[in-house]
Amino acid sequence: MKCLKILNYLVQTYEPALKDFEELQDQSSPMGYYIMLQLQKKSHFLNILLLIIDDARQKLDEYEQFNERELLEESALLCLLIIKEGLIKQKEFLNSHNIANTSNIIFGLNKIILDVNPRSQRPDHLLNITKFVMYCSWLPNHSFAAVNILNMVSKMPNISSQILDVFISNGYIYDEIRQGFVDCLDMDINANNFYGKSIEFLKPHKIYLKIKTSILEFLRNCISQPYPNIGYYLLGFEYTTDAIEKRKLNIIDSFNHCLKAIIALLDEHLEVRVFFK
Repeated sequence: MKCLKILNYLVQTYEPALKDFEELQDQSSPMGYYIMLQLQKKSHFLNILLLIIDDARQKLDEYEQFNERELLEESALLCLLIIKEGLIKQKEFLNSHNIANTSNIIFGLNKIILDVNPRSQRPDHLLNITKFVMYCSWLPNHSFAAVNILNMVSKMPNISSQILDVFISNGYIYDEIRQGFVDCLDMDINANNFYGKSIEFLKPHKIYLKIKTSILEFLRNCISQPYPNIGYYLLGFEYTTDAIEKRKLNIIDSFNHCLKAIIALLDEHLEVRVFFK
């Protein structure tokens, strides 16, 4: 746990710079550089972070109390935050790496997350991360980090359809995830929720507002990409592989979806405006 806290601090405070890539005998690069380097390639360190997230997701899915649960939740949050920060600083880091023309071979964290998980033999790293959205009522900081990670990965060109394929290939789970997004958008920002002893970076109403904002930004980014993709699915459009049906963009009426939740948010806003007039 302490190691993860130190690693998170180092990557949070690190700012990529060209000089970090220069191999000088009388000058050492900051520790944050080495952490970022491990995040941008298929390293044992990155694999451990993803493994902790996967283990936590499996245990939390059981919805049962177990020994050291709070430590597992906090460890998972720290892993999510490290990965999120790696994605935030990836572009600047890769630019410096390319200019320096070093011998290190790096792939980019956003691409590695979409690679095959050695444990499951499926490309489900991002699915495991996104499942934390389902725990928004009691692990809001985890949900916020997960949405941010999904948002940043989905900004890659034409990647939203690939994300949808991964979700759909995992059967009923993708319906649960959609419900998780709906629950986040429906969450009452004035609710008094008990967070346990998890890391609280933001007060309840602030974290829920930020989750909602991040989800809306994610959906806006997705709908600008070709249909079908994960954004359209979360909004409630029916997924089909039939070429003719793809053009119809049918809305699913039998399930909750984000479009209904967004309309409810707008209605609530209008009611508040009318009340204060």
